[in-house]
Amino acid sequence: MKHAWLATFLALPHGSASHDTFRRVFSLVDPQGLEQCFRQWMASAAPPLPRAVVAIDGKTVRRSFGHGRGQGAVYVVSAFATQQGLSLGQVVVVGKGQALTAVPVLIKRLRLANTIVTLDALGCQHAITQQLLAQQADDLLALKGNQGKCHRAAVAYRKTACFDRGATDPPDYNAFDCRPGR
Repeated sequence: MKHAWLATFLALPHGSASHDTFRRVFSLVDPQGLEQCFRQWMASAAPPLPRAVVAIDGKTVRRSFGHGRGQGAVYVVSAFATQQGLSLGQVVVVGKGQALTAVPVLIKRLRLANTIVTLDALGCQHAITQQLLAQQADDLLALKGNQGKCHRAAVAYRKTACFDRGATDPPDYNAFDCRPGR
C-alpha cells in the first residue's frame, strides 16, 4: 500500500514486506531506545523556538479502565509546543493520582531552556517549579484554592501590588463553579 513511500529509503526488489514481517520486526524494537532516537530526531528536525510556549497537561484516556478487573484508568501527561503544533512527549500512568509523579519525569526528558512552560494547578508544586528553574525555563501556573497558603499569598500580593496602587482595571479572571458531567 505504501510501496512508493517505503521505496524512498528501502531497496524493495521483491515488493514491500507483509504485515507479519513488519509485526515481527517491530516486536523486536526496544521501545525506550526508539523513543530516545525519536526524541533526538525531533530535536534536530524541529528546533525549539525562542520563548516558545510548552503546555503540559494530563488527560484520562476514555474507556481505559476496567472496573471488573480492578484496573484504574490510564492517564497521559503530555507536553505540547503550541506555536509548532507538536507533541514533545508523553508519560503514561495508571490513575490520575499518579500524574503528579509523571510531570517531573516528562520535564526531565525535555529541553526547556528559554521556553515558557504552562501547567494547570497540578504543576503548583515546589519541586516542579524548582525543576523548571533548574532547566532555565519560565513557568506560568494556574493557582487554585487547593494550594491554600500559596493562593492566599498570591491574592494578597496582587491586591497590594496592583489595586492598592491605583490600578483601575478589574481583576482579569472569572470565578465560576463548573461541575463535571454531560
